[in-house]
This record gives sequence, C-alpha cells and structure tokens, in this order.
Amino acid sequence: MRIIRWNCRGLGGAPTVRYVASMTTATSPSIFFLSETKCTRRRANDVSFPPKLRNKFFLSLRMVSSTPFIACIECPPEKRFRFENWWLLQEDCKQVVQRSWTADSCASMPLRLRRLSFDLSHWAGAHRLNLRAQLDSTFQQLTKLQRLPLSDPARKKEGSLTAMYEDLLYKQELFWAQRAKDNWIRFGDRNTTYFYAKAS
Repeated sequence: MRIIRWNCRGLGGAPTVRYVASMTTATSPSIFFLSETKCTRRRANDVSFPPKLRNKFFLSLRMVSSTPFIACIECPPEKRFRFENWWLLQEDCKQVVQRSWTADSCASMPLRLRRLSFDLSHWAGAHRLNLRAQLDSTFQQLTKLQRLPLSDPARKKEGSLTAMYEDLLYKQELFWAQRAKDNWIRFGDRNTTYFYAKAS
C-alpha cells in the first residue's frame, strides 16, 4: 500500500490539479490525502481530480475553540558516559565489556560503543549500590566481631574482614577521587570560590 500526504496550498488552481494528476500517474497511490485548511467542501467538490481518484471524500474539521493548545516538552539533558577507574577493580567488568562488544560484531562502531556505554552504566549502577551495601555490611560485621572475646578464629576472620573493608574503601576512594577531578576540571580553572577552596 502506498499513501501520499500533501499539505496543499491553493487547492483548485490549474497547477495544483496538474501536479496531482502527474503524481498519481507516477506513483499510483492507494490513498492520496490532501490537507487544505482554507478550502470549503463546495470548493473542493468543484476541483477536477484525475480519474484515478474517483473514490474521493472530504472531511471538514469543526473548530471547537480558537484557543491554542500549547504543548511544552522538556527533555532532560543526555547524561554523558564516563568510564570510572574503580570499575577495573571489579572482576566481572571485563566480562561485561566482552559480552557487550561481541554481541553484534556486524554492527557499526558508534552503535557498538553506545551499547557498551549503556551496558556498563547499567552494570555500574547496580555495583555502586552493592558497594555501599557491602561497606555497611562489612563494617557491621567487624563491629560485632570486635565485641566478642578474642580468639584465633575471630582474629583470622577479623583480618579477612579488615582486608575486605579496606579494599571496598579503596574502590570508594577511587570513585570519589575521579568525581573530584571532574569537578576540578569543570570549575577549577575559573576565578571562583571553588578554586580558592581547593587551592588553599
């Protein structure tokens, strides 16, 4: 099925009729939709359309009000993708990259990069929440363990929990260090309070 829609101005003039005739001959549309806002039904009926458009009908829109409808559409600015250093410390980061990159080897480079940034952002969002939860959980376990009587098993477990907690803190430190660097690049070269606070 071929449909032609034309927002026409000056329906009924000889050039318009000739144009419609040549267009229908060349394309043989199933439906030919003409939009003319200043043409009455009587005027439209007087137009000599080509024989191919014999099954014609006219639809007049009734104006309910002259008050305009204003649509305001606000699109949030697209968030830029930024690779974060602490992702490299996660064991499954490499797997996410490989799986996303090889999902469609025939896709174009920009498309593969967009998909990779989406997959990494989605993966990182879950891990960021998990990082906070792990920090809280490990800290609570350490606090409870340190209240217990001292023993060899407790000392070993405390050592492993401490190492885990320090590793989690390092990941969090990398995360905030990169965020602070981004802010410095954005605001640090300006003559602002932020610059003087960081410089002092």
